[in-house]
Amino acid sequence: MEEHYNEQLSLSLIGRHLKVRPQYLCRIFSENQGVSLTQFIHRVRICRAKELLLTGRFNVTEVAMRVGFDDSSYFTRIFHKVEGKSPSDFLTGNV
Repeated sequence: MEEHYNEQLSLSLIGRHLKVRPQYLCRIFSENQGVSLTQFIHRVRICRAKELLLTGRFNVTEVAMRVGFDDSSYFTRIFHKVEGKSPSDFLTGNV
């Protein structure tokens, strides 16, 4: 998943790829990782987004698209949920 973080990922798609039911995948993943599959994907995407933001080469919308979010406002909400601050505030504190 860390190699495919910027693709459209869903429980059903991953389940089909692994030949397991989405419910089983969700339960096993949570038991082994301590977080849901969705939370894990969000964390991986936000980690990569922080790297891209710090390069200064991309704006927030471009970063959102590059890490797999179709909607920059949803990206901003998830970024805030994971990091406790918006992408703009993250940049202000790290520049």
